[in-house]
Amino acid sequence: MVCKQVSPCVGSAVFTPEALLASGDAEACAELLPGLADGTSVGTMDLGLPAA
Repeated sequence: MVCKQVSPCVGSAVFTPEALLASGDAEACAELLPGLADGTSVGTMDLGLPAA
C-alpha cells in the first residue's frame, strides 16, 4: 500500500534524518542533522524504481 498524502514535512523530519543515521557517515550527520532538526534546512530523498 502506498500512502499518497504524506505531509511535505515528513521527508525532512523523518525520512532524511533516518537515512543519514543509517548511512553511518558521522561527518555528514554532524553537518546536516542540526539544520534538519531546527528547520533551517530541508531534506529530500529520491526513492527511484529499479530499471525495467
